Amino acid sequence: GEQRDLQPVDSPDRLLREVRALREKLDLKTDWSLRVKHMTKLEELLRGKDVASLAKFWEEMKFLTKAIGLQLEDLRSSIIREACGLLVSLV
Repeated sequence: GEQRDLQPVDSPDRLLREVRALREKLDLKTDWSLRVKHMTKLEELLRGKDVASLAKFWEEMKFLTKAIGLQLEDLRSSIIREACGLLVSLV
């Protein structure tokens, strides 16, 4: 469910699946507080990972940056703050 804790990601394919699943929950129809949680989980998941070296991740990155960009249209400061933090962690 929504309260699922992050499990250690032991393969690039699993990392990609986890990122994709969280990214799909960043739809603007999703409650804003859940979107903050999903972005926080994404940041935790990607922290310390060399995703730039994963060829499969580049395609997902296009969708992920678009989903993060949508968050920047929200007027809630907590959404903007988390989206910016997530973008910074991807650099």
